[in-house]
Amino acid sequence: MDTSPTAGLRAGALLRSLRWLLLGAAALTLVAFVATVLARVGYPFELEWMEGGSLDHVRRLLSGRALYVRPTLEFVPFIYTPLYYYLCGLLGWLFGPSLQLLRAVSIASTCLTAIVVYAQVQHETRDRYAAFLAAALLIGTYRLTGYWFDVARADASCMLLLSVASYLVRCGRGRASAVAAAVVLTLAWLTKQVALPAALPLGGYLLLQQRARGGWFAGSFLLLSAAAFFALEQLHGGWFAYYTVLLPAQHAWLGELWPQFWLKDLRRLAPTGLLVLVTLLSGRSDPALQRFYGPLALTLFGVSWLARLHDGGDRNVIMPALLVAALVFGLIVHRSFALANERTPLERGAAYALCVSQLALLLFVPWQQVPSSEDRRIGRDFIARLRVVSGDVYVVDHGFYPALAGKRALAHGMAVADVVRGDAGPASRALSAEITQAVATRRFAAVVVGTVVGATGVDWRRGIQLNHPPAGFVEALERHYVATTFLYGDTTAFTPRVGWPRRPCVIYTPKPE
Repeated sequence: MDTSPTAGLRAGALLRSLRWLLLGAAALTLVAFVATVLARVGYPFELEWMEGGSLDHVRRLLSGRALYVRPTLEFVPFIYTPLYYYLCGLLGWLFGPSLQLLRAVSIASTCLTAIVVYAQVQHETRDRYAAFLAAALLIGTYRLTGYWFDVARADASCMLLLSVASYLVRCGRGRASAVAAAVVLTLAWLTKQVALPAALPLGGYLLLQQRARGGWFAGSFLLLSAAAFFALEQLHGGWFAYYTVLLPAQHAWLGELWPQFWLKDLRRLAPTGLLVLVTLLSGRSDPALQRFYGPLALTLFGVSWLARLHDGGDRNVIMPALLVAALVFGLIVHRSFALANERTPLERGAAYALCVSQLALLLFVPWQQVPSSEDRRIGRDFIARLRVVSGDVYVVDHGFYPALAGKRALAHGMAVADVVRGDAGPASRALSAEITQAVATRRFAAVVVGTVVGATGVDWRRGIQLNHPPAGFVEALERHYVATTFLYGDTTAFTPRVGWPRRPCVIYTPKPE
């Protein structure tokens, strides 16, 4: 090995170049994210096929009606806890409800989560460089989620509350921070149920390391969670648990997809996984990595994996795992670079190269995720078609669109499907009968069904079946209505950029008597 002064200078110059290259990759990640969300936030139609349903929930709250009610054709709530809708409803009362407002809440939540990640890593390491890279990695995982961070759904808000709870438990002092963590974690699972299991590693850490704080955390969390659950259950006449507990528990598990989470969803985090493995095997890992972040990672990765296997789980459900991955990445980066005197230039260079490759794997082309002018034009034409129809229009999977045309919004197809496939009882049977009867009696001046992109001709019928329609719906539709308009042909126009590529596709009008 060349140990001459010249070789040392060359190695130092190379390491400095890699350090700047790493900062450049982090900056590009942030720029790509900002460019994408700014270009998409004002899009007047759905970026993801359930966004309009979120807005329907907010408008219902603003009209003074409860969310969790007996399922009917008029309205069926989603199977999630309600805090995101209440927050957006409060803001909607101030500024007016819109998709843009709901997306702004998600964008703000994502940015605040990155700030909390920065603060937690900086608190742990006193290393602003590592903290910045951790925050950049979190933003970079936008790609791994399928570009969900700015969508009008509850996931980004839940991730923010999870990050704050983690910060308060790990970095806080005294009973006040423990109680605050319990409050925030309660708010997190009231935003989305996936946050609830985080109570185990957070509470377990406090009880083992700081028993007094742990007691305050556990007692406060149990009391607040129980009070919130029973209050919501009483407020909604017993329907809160039906939607948020019973229906999700009844849905199928897609066990055949179990490797996808590790081999596909997370494959671009391989450099981080390698860094963690090398650090653990070297015996140089921070004790905090084992005592706090290890159990937290096992829990949140496990929860994300199980949620991905749940029938209907899209890549948004992996966001809790990505949060803890960003925190661990920051700790590992600091550990790898702070021990410079204990490592050879080759080891340090390899660590930098892995970090550069990690951020490079998360880069994406912003304009590919932005709806085109053609999408906007077709969306306007579709709303214009609905507006000229004389009478009610039932857009099965997109109740939000008739509202844009000045008509009544009806139950979202995904919420209906959750009831139909998750409940064999009287509520589900009554809902199926009501929808099928409305079609059989030609109640609607038009019915618009959706399908997956690429399904044309006779194949579009499979798109209806994929979303678990009520019993007899398809038969009644084809008996009493006729397909008059296929909206797109073979194009992918007006396809949501996020999640399931489902769009309104075929317009049915009543057959002559």
